[in-house]
Amino acid sequence: MRDWFVQVKGERCSEEFEITVCRKSNAHGQRSWGWIDENKLLISHNGGPCQDALIPAVWDRMIKLAEEVCAELNNAEHPFPIGSFVRNKKRGVGYVVYNKGYGEGRILGCFGGGCGGVKSHSASVEHTTRISYAEFLACARRKGHTQLISQAPKQ
Repeated sequence: MRDWFVQVKGERCSEEFEITVCRKSNAHGQRSWGWIDENKLLISHNGGPCQDALIPAVWDRMIKLAEEVCAELNNAEHPFPIGSFVRNKKRGVGYVVYNKGYGEGRILGCFGGGCGGVKSHSASVEHTTRISYAEFLACARRKGHTQLISQAPKQ
């Protein structure tokens, strides 16, 4: 699920560097400088004749940008992207609010709580399925989870 990672070749603020977001399955791209394609995305580099170094503040921004791109790509490929509607065997229906850092088998979602409230819970991916917005609404209404419905991402 977390197939993308940030790869840095060269030293921080050095004259020769490459900052990319690379797939774990792209062994050649990991070993090589360049070879930019759909499995290795270029964020910044210093190739060519000039070879000027980045100042520390710009370097740090490029690393942060790479981390953001990486997180977006991993989230998009996650079976339960942030904002998706789910049904969990133990927690009922809800929507995903966080999946980064929860590892391969867990998500963090908002699910209906007692008295119509909302509870955040970690849920097992193994016991979770994606559902449509219509299914989410129907089940949440049936259970009286009005606050969960009002806080859910709009479709």
